[in-house]
Amino acid sequence: MMKDHAKVFCYWPAWIFTAPLIFVADAKCARQVLTDVKTFTKGADYTVRFATAIGNGMVTTVGDVHKRQRACVLRFFQKKTIDTYTPIFESKTIESMVDMGLVEVQPDGSIQTNPDVKDNFDVDLWVHLITIRVITQICLGYDSSVDTALERRGMGDVAFGQEVVGNRCFFRMPIFKFDPSIRRIRRDLDRMYALLDDVIAQRRVTYRNNDATKEKEPDDILKALLDSGCDRKEMLEQLTTIVFAGFETTATFLSYALYRIAKHPEVQERIRAEMREVIGDKTEISHEDLNNLKYLACVLKESMRYSSVIPLVSRE
Repeated sequence: MMKDHAKVFCYWPAWIFTAPLIFVADAKCARQVLTDVKTFTKGADYTVRFATAIGNGMVTTVGDVHKRQRACVLRFFQKKTIDTYTPIFESKTIESMVDMGLVEVQPDGSIQTNPDVKDNFDVDLWVHLITIRVITQICLGYDSSVDTALERRGMGDVAFGQEVVGNRCFFRMPIFKFDPSIRRIRRDLDRMYALLDDVIAQRRVTYRNNDATKEKEPDDILKALLDSGCDRKEMLEQLTTIVFAGFETTATFLSYALYRIAKHPEVQERIRAEMREVIGDKTEISHEDLNNLKYLACVLKESMRYSSVIPLVSRE
């Protein structure tokens, strides 16, 4: 559409009772829209559509509530904090590969390709497993792999929720709590809330109510929320929002990126060469190693540009 209508154009959604949308694909204009929060505010896509499905977390709130929620967890999304997660990224990647039968961990700790592995495997499932395990570990200190059936059901619930709400946002369709799809999402959330309640209760028993282990409590998003004194409803909606917003998008991006890389063998070879040069025979990867993978970073950024997992960000 940009080829026919330039980088700013008007679009009428499929739902006949809605107003037209102005699409902005120009970088300077988009920057102005996204940074001038007083003029361009979150609209019904967030405060109504997403909020109806997932509640009032950081993505859907506005004003002072949003500022308070954002301040509570902002440091966990800064690069210096993300760098400390590198061992978790590595361990969860290996764990997922082992669970899918792709590799075997030898007695000496080395990793070898499973000789019985098939030429084809479900890459999308693999990156989803990695992503959900990383997010639950760094946010909650929880290992989702302890119940693989519940883990995979949760992955399906999040994917369903994003598809339903995403379609209603894109086509500006109304969203109601009595909508069968929304009712299913709410049932899925009730199941997630029950799991989160158990995780929170276990955190209190293990660390908060035990003087001997208080100092050993993981410094994660759950701890920050508990320290903030927010009530149960806000805590559950914040945690759910972070999982909802970060899981499916990240996994889908990785799946797209691996697909693009697989379509270009010459790119694969350059990535392998760079990894051999930077990582070599190391058994543990550091965040410095990741920062030195310059070509891989460029490939991932180009993949993100080419196949955006979030087609639009709306403002009113």
